[in-house]
Parts: sequence; C-alpha cells; structure tokens
Amino acid sequence: MSIISTHYQYLHWLIIALSFSIPISVAISNIFVGFIILYLLIEGNIKQRIIDSFHHPLGLAIWIFVGWQMVTILWTSGYVNVFKNSYLLLIPFLLTTIKKETIRPALLSFVMAMTISEIISYGIFFELFNFKDRTPDDPTPFMTHIQYNPLLAFSILLLIVMFFQEHQSMRAKIYYAFFATTMTINMFITGGRAGQVVFFILMTLAALYFLRKHFLKLMAFLILLPIVFITAYQTSNLFHQRVNLVFEDIQKFPHDPETSVGRRIFFAQQSLKLIKEAPIFGHGQGSFPGEYARLSSNSPFLTVRTCAQPHNQYLLIAVQNGLIGVILFLNIFIQQMRLFLKAPESEWRIFQLALPVMFMIICLSDSYIYGHATQLFFVLFSSLLYHRSLIAPKV
Repeated sequence: MSIISTHYQYLHWLIIALSFSIPISVAISNIFVGFIILYLLIEGNIKQRIIDSFHHPLGLAIWIFVGWQMVTILWTSGYVNVFKNSYLLLIPFLLTTIKKETIRPALLSFVMAMTISEIISYGIFFELFNFKDRTPDDPTPFMTHIQYNPLLAFSILLLIVMFFQEHQSMRAKIYYAFFATTMTINMFITGGRAGQVVFFILMTLAALYFLRKHFLKLMAFLILLPIVFITAYQTSNLFHQRVNLVFEDIQKFPHDPETSVGRRIFFAQQSLKLIKEAPIFGHGQGSFPGEYARLSSNSPFLTVRTCAQPHNQYLLIAVQNGLIGVILFLNIFIQQMRLFLKAPESEWRIFQLALPVMFMIICLSDSYIYGHATQLFFVLFSSLLYHRSLIAPKV
C-alpha cells in the first residue's frame, strides 16, 4: 500500500468526512465542500487540472453539460435556481486530484453514515424515541424518503459486494451481512418508491454481473427477488399502501390530480407543452418555475399552479435547456458506462455501472441531480469510481 503524502492527507480526510456527512447534514456537508474548494484553490494548478479534466471523458462531459446550461442563461425568462446543480463542477477537479488510497475509506465512511441513519430510522419506526418531526409513517431521520431510499439501495449493494470480497475478515463479513439484511428491511418500512424500484434493479444488475458464469445460482437469485417483493408487500403496511396508491392515483387523475402520482402526471403534461414551445434550445436555465406558472395560471387545480421542478430531471432539463441539454445530460451517463466497459476488473467495477443505471432510473421520478444529498452523492461517487486508477490507463 502506498503512503499518503502529508500534503494530500488534508484532502484525503476531507473527502472521507464529506462522504460521511452527505446522508447526515446539509450544513455540515456544505462546510466540507467549502474546505475542499479551499484546498483546491490553495494547492493551485487550477489551469492544469482543467486541462487534465478535458482529457478525461467524464470530466469533459460535465464541462460541456454545465457549459451549455450557462449558455442558456442568455435567453432565460427567470433566474430561479440558476446554479442549482453547480456542485457537478467539482467532478472534473476531483477526478484529477483524488488518489486511489481514498476510495475504500470514503466508501466505508458513507456506509457507516447510512448505518447510523438506518439505526435511528428503526428507533423512530418502533417509537423508541422522538427525532425532530419524524413519525413511524415517515421514519427517515436526516433526509426525505425521496432521497433516503436510493442512497439506501446503493448502500445495500456496497455491503453485499464488500461481503464477497476475499480479503475481508469474518468479523467484517458478519457486519456486512447483518446490515445488508437490516437495510433491506428498512427499505420497505420507508416510503421512497424510487429507491425501492432501484433496489430491485441494482440487485438484478449485481446478480447478472457476479453470477453470469453460474447459471443455476443466477436463476436461484432471480427467483428470490420476486419472493422478497411479495414478502415485503404482504408484511409491510407502508410498502403495501404505497404500491396500491400508484394505481389508485392513476385512476383518480382525470378528476383529481391532487395526489403524488397525479401531480407528476400533470407536471409532465404541462412540461411537454413548454417543451413544444422551445424544443431545441429550451426556455433557459432557471426558467422552469416562471414558465410553468405562466402556462398553469388558469389551472383549476390549486396545488399544481406553481412548481419549482416537474419531479423529473429529464423534463426539467428539456424545458430549460432543450433537446441539446437532454442529450448532453445523457452523455454523462454514457461516458460513465463507456468507462465501465473499458475498465479492468476491480473490486469496485460493478459500481461503475450501478451508479449511472441508478441515476438514469431515479431521475425519471424526481430531479435528483438538483437535490442536495443525491447531487453531492453523485459528485463524490463519480469522482471516486472513475478515477484513473480504476479505469483503463488510457481513456
């Protein structure tokens, strides 16, 4: 194992601290982001790092996407949340700064924070203590269930992969197995449907990846997943209700869109009308709230007249940045998957595929690249997983 230089240790520990704070606190994670930016500024070589990032496919994709968003400010009709996803710009710099030695402790730090969140979640669910304004029906301690469950799904995958790593001690394996199980149960006593969907998809992805040469084991695992779903559906009242509610909301929509699914359908309808007005270049970065209010001012439904974002990342980008913006956004995921295909085998390779797949799916149900915790998660894990030490020497 190589020795971490004294100079780099500051960033090493800041990254680990940021990884731990993302699921825990908006304020604390922002403080660590500030210190990381300060480190990069003090370290210098900003110009060279920008040049280096242009030679990294993911870094270049980020620059182009964010650059196009900034260009569309020139014709925007509003300036609300213009820089809402500005943390993405950390990726090109961290890709060229983070060292391999930071990857494992940063991932472990994140899992530890999610473990603490899960334990508190159980305490809220079983009414062992009061925590802020959380209730047993909504037992996610530090984030909303919309952001909590996707991060929980990724944590479960991390624990499962680390369990099967050969160099792990028996004590570590027991820890990983236990908390992978408890997190899976926790997934279905919280209400984040996007996270629950992505959980099954990530588990299927992991099975296809690790068991692709073992047909019988693969079939057994793929049979097990529906059993998990049925068990959760039969035993978790909240999960049962949330699944049924999707179909009920769809049926209600024509006469009552004031439901979780109904609002999303209405937002999508209005967004498509806005897209038709400016399909190629969009209405400009930050324009969605104003343009949506203009179009929906005569809506008979009170709560859907105003909307900061349409609960769909692709629709939001299409309205603000046009078809060009959507293509450039998808290019980020395409580059991540290209790097996965070119990467040599490593203990973290599965996550180079899981990360873009996860975000491509959850961005259909909300603007996760705009949400604080999920945006920082995407930034940090993109910087860690596509570091040059984990991909082909020449990218």
